[in-house]
Amino acid sequence: MCSRSPHQDPFYVPGYEFQHSHALRTLWQLGRQARRQLPKIHCPVLAVHSHNDLTLIGAGCQRGRQVAEQLGLAGQAKPLASVAEVLQAALGKDGTRLCIVDKIVEDGDKISVYCRETICSAGEPEGSPRNLTFTLGAVQGVVESVTGKRLRGKQTESVLRGSAFDVIEFEVIG
Repeated sequence: MCSRSPHQDPFYVPGYEFQHSHALRTLWQLGRQARRQLPKIHCPVLAVHSHNDLTLIGAGCQRGRQVAEQLGLAGQAKPLASVAEVLQAALGKDGTRLCIVDKIVEDGDKISVYCRETICSAGEPEGSPRNLTFTLGAVQGVVESVTGKRLRGKQTESVLRGSAFDVIEFEVIG
């Protein structure tokens, strides 16, 4: 990480331990091109892929908290099994299509979420090393909002690597 503080460094990007001016230039060019094409968009879709990007996990958490608020789940301390049904409708094929949440299992201080057809796995070939980022964060944001507990999540199984589900395990950290 750069030793200078963020306000002194013109290319500071939180979450990344490197700086590369060519990559920044390419990003600016992509932004200009995207802005020129905006009038042609009739059905907007945000599809972001990244390998373990903490920024996307954080963005997912924020979105998950918003979803919990919109669905009236925040602070309700509902059983997580019933939350899974609500999320399946809101995030699944009849909702935003972020993912299909099949079940949520609580076992002591561990919470396991079984999901499939995640946006993070879309278009990935079998055997891909890609992990859930935005989806993990979104599910985490919802579960934290419902339980009122701080969680740390990690993906333990993947449909891309032969599992029937993408499994996210959360441990309570506070």
